[in-house]
Amino acid sequence: MQDVLLKVYKVLTGSKHVTQKIKGIYNNPRAPDKCRETFPRITMFEILNTDADAADDKVIMNDVRIRIDIWSKSNNLFELSAAVKAEIEKNFELCRVDLQSDMYEDDSHIYHKPINIRIKTEV
Repeated sequence: MQDVLLKVYKVLTGSKHVTQKIKGIYNNPRAPDKCRETFPRITMFEILNTDADAADDKVIMNDVRIRIDIWSKSNNLFELSAAVKAEIEKNFELCRVDLQSDMYEDDSHIYHKPINIRIKTEV
């Protein structure tokens, strides 16, 4: 199995197109306490990392599912999620990016956009 989550993190943090729009990118489902007021920000975590395809009794592909959450104080989720989606699709050949419904967290007054990503990679 490969650490595809780390690759996604490096793609996003290495993209000027993304980092000009998003102030914090965290390879963790929760931003560190000192960064909880950084907006807009991304948190991410791996949902599944499993063997996908085999040939000659050997695994040749991994199927990885990752959840990315965009958090913003402004209602600019379309712009932010479009930048993330474009960067993922540009850097991963076998991927599917599913943008979920926008949400608004009433208690904290934060806009939230979940993105589910499925990436197949060679072993």
